Amino acid sequence: MRHESFRFDGLQVPVEVHGDGEPVIFLPGLGVHPGYYREGMSRLGRHFTVFVPDLSFRTHADLPARVDRYREFAEALAERHAPKAFRAGH
Repeated sequence: MRHESFRFDGLQVPVEVHGDGEPVIFLPGLGVHPGYYREGMSRLGRHFTVFVPDLSFRTHADLPARVDRYREFAEALAERHAPKAFRAGH
């Protein structure tokens, strides 16, 4: 696993990156720390490159005010990392 970051709407969002292969953008539930999914993402990382942003309220206390831009965030993240990435969420 490695760490990157992504700037969106004034926020610097940490992104966990697992594995190497075809890209997958995994969006955890809003407010959920990506560590909750780490084991599963490590398994997916055996076959894919999985990008998991940290959208937890612990990291971003002001995130609830941006909920209406969640889809826009997802598209911007995918465009930056992998325009043809498969997108999944929880």
